[in-house]
Amino acid sequence: MILLLFVVVTILLYYLLAGRNQHQSLEEDSSKTCLNCGTPFMEGDSLCRACKESLKKQCSKCGRMVNYGWNYCPYCETGFLGDRKT
Repeated sequence: MILLLFVVVTILLYYLLAGRNQHQSLEEDSSKTCLNCGTPFMEGDSLCRACKESLKKQCSKCGRMVNYGWNYCPYCETGFLGDRKT
């Protein structure tokens, strides 16, 4: 009986702590935040969920979509230094 109780408590603690660590890792990744409002976003999102701001821009040379925070296009190496968002 004591062994069964120990196993159940251990499993519950594992799931509680594992869920907390996953939540913390999402919060700690501040590199993926909207430049307009600062709301975190996930990889693959094209619009901010809070302010509906576009998270990507189209390269003027090759036409591919790139992140607003990038200073150049990784596909054709076109620079975006004068094209920063204010």
